[in-house]
Amino acid sequence: MCLPDALQELTECKRQREWAFGERDRIVSERDNVRIVCDQLRLERDGAVTDLFSALRDCNDIRRQKNDAVRELKEFRYGSFY
Repeated sequence: MCLPDALQELTECKRQREWAFGERDRIVSERDNVRIVCDQLRLERDGAVTDLFSALRDCNDIRRQKNDAVRELKEFRYGSFY
């Protein structure tokens, strides 16, 4: 192998190395962005679940109050027969 061929091969190897490092950096950056989006979505999901549980608790409280009010209304209407 002569010197010009070796220099050309060296240049090609450097180019491929730089391309590989660039690809690695791009993939790492993309992975980090996906992780950030996943963390944000996880936080939103957890907040939505908390809101849902709160709404369900409120719904159950209102249903209980309604049932108590209906029971009291029946007692007022019909006496304490029920």
